[in-house]
Amino acid sequence: MSSHQEDTRLFQGKDHSVTYQRYRPKYEGYNIVEKFMTFLQEQCPPPYQLALDLGCGSGQSAHLLASHFKEVIGMDCSEEQIKAAQGSSTLTNVSFRCGDESSLGSIQDGSVDLITCAQSIHWMDLDVLYKELDRILKPGCLAAYGYHSNTVHVTDDQSELETQLQDIVQEINDWIMPYWSEKINLIYSAYKDLPLPFTDNKRYVDEVKYQEMNAEGVFGLIESFSAYQIAIKKHTDGTKRFRDYRRKE
Repeated sequence: MSSHQEDTRLFQGKDHSVTYQRYRPKYEGYNIVEKFMTFLQEQCPPPYQLALDLGCGSGQSAHLLASHFKEVIGMDCSEEQIKAAQGSSTLTNVSFRCGDESSLGSIQDGSVDLITCAQSIHWMDLDVLYKELDRILKPGCLAAYGYHSNTVHVTDDQSELETQLQDIVQEINDWIMPYWSEKINLIYSAYKDLPLPFTDNKRYVDEVKYQEMNAEGVFGLIESFSAYQIAIKKHTDGTKRFRDYRRKE
């Protein structure tokens, strides 16, 4: 099995998909869609027919596109992620299917106005992806965006509990650090090292933003990390060790 195939299998478990959908940050409130829709409108005027959310996971970003396009297709290589997305979707113009950048044969040539890759492009085979983009875009726009989150920010009037939580999260991060794929470095560089096939590009790097969450949310987010999922499989006591961390809190 190639390293690329191994990477794409990281998010395929049922329990992992449920955790991913429940605890991963949502994209509302960060003006992400507004930014790439403005860029798209500068290149190609509306109306827009089709958006493809590639590597859609459990559907965090696909529904944000629904008001801008006649049809939105979310695609992910994980069947369990797709089931989670389908189970939470109520929008009639948004659908989900299994697939990845190498299985876009059902998408017609020159039919897509926008392709989004939310927290996913770093896992893809870029040569395959860009070849397919050239085929299916009208022309249109590719929007790749994401975040990295492995710290806990406590308030200025931090309590002893918040400080303790910060220390526990750092300890867990140190434990799972060896299990991160090298591909995650693209996220930590805010995609500045991501090779792009287009000459007309626009880059946004927003200021640091924090999502408010309780201790359960913090630990749930960590459980959704690919590095955590690998760590507990490599160590037979991995789940117990994580529970011990949670008991500290």
